[in-house]
Amino acid sequence: SLESRLATIKRVLDHTPNVEAKWHDVVRRLEKENRAILRALRGDTVLRRRNINTPTSIAERVGYILASGRNSLAPPTTTQRQSFEIADAEFTQELDKLHRLVEVDLKALEDALDEAGAAYTPGRLPRWPRR
Repeated sequence: SLESRLATIKRVLDHTPNVEAKWHDVVRRLEKENRAILRALRGDTVLRRRNINTPTSIAERVGYILASGRNSLAPPTTTQRQSFEIADAEFTQELDKLHRLVEVDLKALEDALDEAGAAYTPGRLPRWPRR
């Protein structure tokens, strides 16, 4: 998972003397952004465990649509359609954030690890021959 990749990268950064200090801040920012995306997708699990009301997550919206229409032959209700539209818009937004995080930000971080000669991290392809 992205969460475990970032945790591994954080440990590798701590043991790589040639890496710029700014990359430590970058990995913490990426972890924070990843948590925000997960919170939007599945809800705030920490607050929910404390019985605190939380905003409706994308997964909860989709779950409502599935559960309410499971055994029905009727077309979707207006509420179900509206819930789908909201979930669709929110999911599209979060997916765009995730693509940017993985394809741009994480790639830049991994390129910096390569430049600094850092140890291998899962999901990172080595450059060969080493330059």
